[in-house]
Amino acid sequence: MALKITCPHCRRPIRLEEPYPLPGVERQCACGRTLAITYPMGMMELLKQRGGRFAEEEALPPRVQARRPDVPSAPTAPRPPEPVGRRTVVPETRAPETRAPEARGAIPPVQPAARGSAGRTPPLAVPKDEPPALPERPRSGRAEGKAEGKAEGKAAKKKGRSWLRVFGVMGAMALMAVLAGAAAVGGVFWHYAQDLPTLETLESYRPPTVTVVYDAKGELLGEIYEKRRYVIELTRMPKHLKDAFIAAEDASFYTHDGVDYMGILRAVGRNAMEGRMAQGGSTITQQVARNFLLNNEKKLSRKIREAILSWRIEEAFDKDRILYLYLNQIYLGSGAYGVEAAARVYFGKHVEELTLAESAMIAGLPQRPSDYSPHRHFDKAKARQRYVLDQMVEKGLVPKGEADAAWREELQVVERTNEFLLKAPWFTEHIRRYLVETYGFDKVYNDGLVVESTCELALQQVAQRAVTEGVTKTDARSGWRGPEEHLEAAQFPAMMAELKEKNETLLEGERYRGIVTEVKKRHVLVDLGTERAIVPLSGTEWAWRNDDGRKQRIDDMARSFKVGDVIPIEIEKRNFRDVAALKDYREAGDGPFLGAELYQAPELQGALFSMRNKDGSVVAMVGGVDFHATEFNRAIQSYRQVGSTFKPVVYAAAISTKRYTTATIIPDAPLVLKTMGAELWKPENYGEDYLGNITLRKALALSRNVVTIRVLDSIKLPIVIETAKKLGIQTKMTEDLSIGLGAASLTMPEMTTAYATFATLGRQVVPHYVNRVVDRDNTVLEEFALPNWPQVIDAQVAGIMTWLLTEVATNGTAGKSQALGLHVAGKTGTTNEFRDAWFVGYNYELTTSVWVGYDQPRSIGSSATGGHISLPIWMEYMKVAAPRSEDRPLPMPEGLVWAGIDERTGFSIHGGRQMPFLPGTAPAQMDIEAGQMTSQDLMTTEF
Repeated sequence: MALKITCPHCRRPIRLEEPYPLPGVERQCACGRTLAITYPMGMMELLKQRGGRFAEEEALPPRVQARRPDVPSAPTAPRPPEPVGRRTVVPETRAPETRAPEARGAIPPVQPAARGSAGRTPPLAVPKDEPPALPERPRSGRAEGKAEGKAEGKAAKKKGRSWLRVFGVMGAMALMAVLAGAAAVGGVFWHYAQDLPTLETLESYRPPTVTVVYDAKGELLGEIYEKRRYVIELTRMPKHLKDAFIAAEDASFYTHDGVDYMGILRAVGRNAMEGRMAQGGSTITQQVARNFLLNNEKKLSRKIREAILSWRIEEAFDKDRILYLYLNQIYLGSGAYGVEAAARVYFGKHVEELTLAESAMIAGLPQRPSDYSPHRHFDKAKARQRYVLDQMVEKGLVPKGEADAAWREELQVVERTNEFLLKAPWFTEHIRRYLVETYGFDKVYNDGLVVESTCELALQQVAQRAVTEGVTKTDARSGWRGPEEHLEAAQFPAMMAELKEKNETLLEGERYRGIVTEVKKRHVLVDLGTERAIVPLSGTEWAWRNDDGRKQRIDDMARSFKVGDVIPIEIEKRNFRDVAALKDYREAGDGPFLGAELYQAPELQGALFSMRNKDGSVVAMVGGVDFHATEFNRAIQSYRQVGSTFKPVVYAAAISTKRYTTATIIPDAPLVLKTMGAELWKPENYGEDYLGNITLRKALALSRNVVTIRVLDSIKLPIVIETAKKLGIQTKMTEDLSIGLGAASLTMPEMTTAYATFATLGRQVVPHYVNRVVDRDNTVLEEFALPNWPQVIDAQVAGIMTWLLTEVATNGTAGKSQALGLHVAGKTGTTNEFRDAWFVGYNYELTTSVWVGYDQPRSIGSSATGGHISLPIWMEYMKVAAPRSEDRPLPMPEGLVWAGIDERTGFSIHGGRQMPFLPGTAPAQMDIEAGQMTSQDLMTTEF
């Protein structure tokens, strides 16, 4: 019969086979502890009665064997517990409650412990190095032995009851601990669940989204946003995109209840092994809870709240709804929120068009969007893509061959662009300001409006190019102003690093800064950081030098440039051999070089404003040469002196009085007037020449200042100012005769509106910029409806003004416009000292104004008139905006009287020039050839 003992340290069982060891014999446990064997009182006798043998009895010392009779004897006194490091072990067989009386000479039992003890017999201490000593034989007989047996049985019962009480108490305490723990956990969750946000945000998902601005034909102009996000339905997202996110972020998404407990344990283990936060344990549901309803603070309280919300989300929504929220909300770097924005930002396409390779790269971004961004760290993004593809293969979401093919696919990552700044920055910025002023910042930046503007992108870009090229060409007349700066050799590395970052991609027709690294007589080499360009002497033809006040062309580049100069250039050809002047040029070597020419950023500015006559829709608006340099919109925010473009207002007022006609003779001769300050004022013509008596038609066509002042002085200022208001000029003007020569400072929309009134035969057309605004619920917030434009001046007066302005465009200061081959009308304008140059003109469809000047008014240069500077820009734009195939004659009203006029006299004659008159104002019919009047009579007659 085998006995089993248990190590009190590790609870491992130890079997004792016959012959049994005597008390005090040591055994070694597997845990390394040394154990001394003891038996409960009466156990040895019981085992012997059942035939058990003790192997160590023969080994006892002689004195012990002599004292041991053959009859059963009392058990050896148990060995007391040993010092620290050794435990006494008792076999787990319970001793009997009664035992046979002991025979004479038997070893007496150890007396039970005194009342009040722990209920167990303390063992006797047994030295480790010798057998246990036997106690002296007791002097009592059978009666005493029987009494002792009863006492021993009672002690055993008492001991059993004590253990039951101990186990009971321990069980009760354990139950109380479990209940207390559960109550504590419940209390914690109750506490953090009290102020949690509701799920209404997820039920009616309305995140901040992009306000999109389109042109009149549906072309994207720009986007306005704080967070670039486009909310799209889950059905639009390709399956491989959804699988990629699930594989990378939450493989058990469709099986867990919001919290992945095994995933948390795995993350904790990996983070512990790597000693850093290598892996997170948040599920997609937890990320939704955090992104929508909580924040990213790293606190235990946030994680508890996140878990509670995750359970609630899982109860309230199905998995597809949660995935829809996640994929539209998550930040994916480079300003992109949600997968649609990421698809546009990184690959220039919609989410439906993504390939598996592109989807895997996007799915790798959520962990660290900035570090894994393909724009900033393509190698890291590629490594993360490999991880996502491997996870998809491991989870059985994509075959390995397909994943490997996606890994090898060459990705075309698009450069970060801002449509707002690239396509029509002046127009889009004006739209943005209007929207914010009308609807408020939050609605514009976060509520996803859809705006249809009046801009026509094709015309807008033509206008931008025309202004930039025209102003640059005019600015170049002032000559080469020198390099932007000069660097010493020690400054080269820092500048090179800057250039490498800015000039990563070099394109033909674009302008870049670089450092001059070699100077020869006929060329300079310019290092752009990433590539080198050669500028030949022919690329500096415009850049004359100013030597001692004399203009001189650059004939030796070594005289104008030095190594270390920082200069701007324009790339002409990617291969310098494609430049005609460099085809056979060998002095610079074989390169490779970019072919370039010298460029100089203009200090001069320009603006253009163009609208349709029928409805006032503004189709193009350019506020300056370079939006990046300054966002100030000179087309609508600037007030500039308008010069001679104001003269048609004066003549319209004069004709409306019926005191003047197109054929009225007016002296073009020196004039001196007394002003309101009692000072004398002598207006002068441009060029200071005088033509004598001329018709009003000729006076306007040739922009004669003195004639205009004579007309204005005769009809008086109030009539002119009132006419200006009718034409749409609302700026208050000083009541001074100088306004007749354009001394008033007005805006381009005002001047354009005034001329458009002539084009529409007296109806005032008000410019507008927005056709339609719709919110995210498809509610129309505003929509342009064509009004019945008011008639502000007589149609016949407007028709006569159109005819007069047509004469300006054909036979006057704007005669260059004939090269267009179009029916156009307009007027040039130049202010004193050539500070402002204007042209305002129109055809049947469009009215367009152009201005050129410095922001801080100063002379543009000698002979810088509107006809020389602004008219060419206007023509370059109108050449595309009003093609010949769509040309139509300008409208003329009914009721005008047409008469042949001799412009020397202003009288109607047979075969004279046909000119329009208001009814009742035409001169009498005369026939000079019939001798009814002499030429002398004609010169002296007043009319």
